[in-house]
Amino acid sequence: MFSYLLRGRPLGARSVSKCAIAVAAIVLLCGVDSAHAAQRKMSLTQLTTKADHIVVGEVIDMHCYEGVWQAVGPTIFTDVTLRIEEEWKGKVKAKTLTVRVPGGELADGRRIVVSGMPKFTMNEKCLVFTRKYEGTQWVFGHMQGKYRMKVKRVVSKFGFAIDKDILTHALKPKIEALIVKERRERKGR
Repeated sequence: MFSYLLRGRPLGARSVSKCAIAVAAIVLLCGVDSAHAAQRKMSLTQLTTKADHIVVGEVIDMHCYEGVWQAVGPTIFTDVTLRIEEEWKGKVKAKTLTVRVPGGELADGRRIVVSGMPKFTMNEKCLVFTRKYEGTQWVFGHMQGKYRMKVKRVVSKFGFAIDKDILTHALKPKIEALIVKERRERKGR
């Protein structure tokens, strides 16, 4: 039998059961649902055609709070507000767009880190693909749907749809062409 230790003391069977329950709860809070447990690589076509909005914007607010994720249960979310500089797909009624991201840290120090979710920082400029889920916009494709920007360049992520740094004036026409192709295919059905 394995010997379990907590702060240098052996754990009894009851303590091991409590630890197993705690670990299971953490796994559930971090998302065991198949969409989050293992992410499939998405192509630029998939990100573009399935996203409701594609925007370039700057992070102007981040608000963490407790909420309920229908697929998981109670958890911590961060709502990230972007000041929109460019809309590449979709129309946003205001000059800002708020996207929900699972995870974050509350004022009392409690926090949840959800693997595979994008990380945002204040004043960061980024390209974001979003899709409506549970009544609000979420980053589509999880971390695959958010890219940092430097000046007029999208910073790549190895192994993702945008895997080489690219200037926005070169990327935007590619995305626009994919949107046009998607619309034509829908009309042809």
